Amino acid sequence: MSLAPKIDEVRHVVYKANFDFICITESWLKPHKQDSVVAFDGYHLVRRDRVEIMHGGVCTYIKDTIPFSIIEDLADDFLEVLWLDIRPYRLPRGVNNIIVGVIYHPPQASSSQMLDYLTKCLSTIESRRLDCGIILLGDVNKLDTARLKSNFNLKQTINFPTRGLNTLDQILTKLKEYYDPPIKRPGIGLSDHCSVEVQPKVRSK
Repeated sequence: MSLAPKIDEVRHVVYKANFDFICITESWLKPHKQDSVVAFDGYHLVRRDRVEIMHGGVCTYIKDTIPFSIIEDLADDFLEVLWLDIRPYRLPRGVNNIIVGVIYHPPQASSSQMLDYLTKCLSTIESRRLDCGIILLGDVNKLDTARLKSNFNLKQTINFPTRGLNTLDQILTKLKEYYDPPIKRPGIGLSDHCSVEVQPKVRSK
């Protein structure tokens, strides 16, 4: 909860681990807060702030050597989901790009609205890009993602609790076999969620 007060700690973790891509939920950023407050050298920052009420919001940091674009036409003004098309230089054979959806689904929000929206977005993505990989991740709270997993052949990769005894954070993907199992890391600052690290498998020579 709230990125700005933790930015020094987050920056230290990112630089030490040399991550390519970082996703933050509950960023608590507002449009009046400039990017420079939470920026990292060597990374692009992409935000989707909650506008009408306090808290919420998602953002990502992408290493500036990785080409990417924001998929603007999938955005919904009332849902906290950020869609990106990223193109790392090394991808599995037959995969030309990776579509990433970063989600924050508040505990009291309508699950049916979010599921209908995500279903529509994933259907659109598949119709446009048959050769893309998909990663859907974030804090989904009580959202039942079984329908998404079944309809779009997505696998949940996190098999440990991320807040107390509950797995509120998920990583759903078609690319599970290309990544090592997620690693549970301590929360940042006073966050009551753990952090999750995912690394690609070492490519054989």
